[in-house]
Amino acid sequence: MGLKPRKVTLGNLKKHIQNQTIIEVLNEIGDTAREIRDERDRHLHRGEERPLFGELDLIFQVMAWHENKSEIKGYDSDEDGRQIELDLHQMHEQATSEIRAKYHRSGDRLLTLTEKLFELTQPEFERRWSDKRDIAKEVRNWER
Repeated sequence: MGLKPRKVTLGNLKKHIQNQTIIEVLNEIGDTAREIRDERDRHLHRGEERPLFGELDLIFQVMAWHENKSEIKGYDSDEDGRQIELDLHQMHEQATSEIRAKYHRSGDRLLTLTEKLFELTQPEFERRWSDKRDIAKEVRNWER
């Protein structure tokens, strides 16, 4: 394609690739990866944190500050106004488990799509590589 590294964008690839199936796979990869990129950008570039439990996020921040120093208990009120103790550890485990599961699903999807892309592009790669390999053999033979 002759694209410079900075010019390898989905838009530019679409201009050069005739195979619609490859374009569809590239679009799916872009859509799947977008969520992970957006999450990374929020954390690393804007310093935002993922909200876990709304008002309870502050409790988890305090827990992190006091980790291993003492037990912290959280309380809430039920619909009758009675105070109930919250299992903060279990709530935190559930939230982190959900985050991990989401990343694993996205990662698994990206792996599947990447394998499909490799399968679709392998014939073209083999053709181009074999041409270069053959030229290299000719040069080696000529140099002898």
